[in-house]
Amino acid sequence: MSAGSRANTAAERASIALEILANSKTGELGRNFDDCFEMSDGDEVVRLGIEKLKRSRRYRDGVRRRRGVTAWVEFVSKFEET
Repeated sequence: MSAGSRANTAAERASIALEILANSKTGELGRNFDDCFEMSDGDEVVRLGIEKLKRSRRYRDGVRRRRGVTAWVEFVSKFEET
């Protein structure tokens, strides 16, 4: 069982997803990442992830390095323009 599926809240899953995005060294995010969005609250996980990106430079910098995850990278670029 992955950390994403063991997490009890959408906030915990958002943090796990961002940690994976920020720290992954490969292009493959894997099952643990997918599990973060498959617990019937994926929209909430994304919303909370965006809020966490707004508050955390470490997450933004880590996600920016992951060019393969274009949706997240595009958000970070738009956020920094404002």
